Amino acid sequence: MRLVHVSHDDPTVIELNWMWLPSFIGQNHYLMDMLQRELTQKFGGQAITDEKLDAIHCFVLNWLQAKFEIEGVREYLSGIARVKQADDEGY
Repeated sequence: MRLVHVSHDDPTVIELNWMWLPSFIGQNHYLMDMLQRELTQKFGGQAITDEKLDAIHCFVLNWLQAKFEIEGVREYLSGIARVKQADDEGY
């Protein structure tokens, strides 16, 4: 699983998987709005491919790590990539 996904409502919009983020990040609406603006500015209007989603995931990982220089945050956020999405298993 990535830290981002394509919106179910609009396939041209990238959304954060905020529910998988630690609560001190995912519930920080100011921070999430700031990150969403940066994502739109940097990646908006581009074709969304798996490779692009991987690049955006890495961007979000690096961005959050720079904001929260707390030991273990990068490892925690990187671990999300190893979580299988339900649709990967046919659920």
